[in-house]
Amino acid sequence: MRFLTLRSALPLLVLGACGGRATQNENDASGGGTAAVAGAAGAAGTAGAAGAPSCDSFANQTGSPVTVNITNETDVTLYLGPLMQGCSGANFQVADATGAALSSPGYYCGTCQDVVAGNIHPCLCPANVAITLQPGESVSEQWSASFLETRTLPNECAPELLSAQCSQLVSVTPGVFTFSAQASTSLDCSGFDQDPCPPCTPQPNGECFTFGGLLKGALRTAQTTVMLDASYGVGESDSADTGNHGPTRAVVISFTN
Repeated sequence: MRFLTLRSALPLLVLGACGGRATQNENDASGGGTAAVAGAAGAAGTAGAAGAPSCDSFANQTGSPVTVNITNETDVTLYLGPLMQGCSGANFQVADATGAALSSPGYYCGTCQDVVAGNIHPCLCPANVAITLQPGESVSEQWSASFLETRTLPNECAPELLSAQCSQLVSVTPGVFTFSAQASTSLDCSGFDQDPCPPCTPQPNGECFTFGGLLKGALRTAQTTVMLDASYGVGESDSADTGNHGPTRAVVISFTN
């Protein structure tokens, strides 16, 4: 099976200024679900020594990246990508053990951490692309092992806000998660006045991109449910490295006939 590496640099889109009064990440797929998380106490803020809320509790939490391989085990060409124009993002979704979708961080900015720090700036994100997967090919992507949850900042942390709501990046802890992906056998490039779509553009890392391509027609779905633990890099100890760690496992989402 041929593996393709992570995507290369893409054309950028400029989003509106992040943080400030508009702090909800508009690319969120859901409110966050009920996954086991490492920092659930951040929802209300941790009281400081004098009883005031600690703004540090709204800092982003980073997990160890989890490798996700999406494979085409069918006998037809498949396309991975979005259904509508926008920022490029992961070609898979993640749900927790209850089936609740986790809000993907994507190209996030304007998180609670940014708002508290006053780090308000325009956001850049790669424009969406469709990836061509020939039979037998596989593309490798990364999941940050984290998701976005809506928080409410106290005035002491961001007194200038009209809306105190923002999104905090929260890391997951070991548990059961379902990874799913969707693909199509045709693309729509009419948004760029191209019909049919032009041939995909080969990338140095082995991928083949159709810039601005959208999934078209009947969608195929594939999913897998796994117990994420230290073997996938989730919940690894932060203690001193002994040098005996082997390679972590990858989550595999396979499209089959």
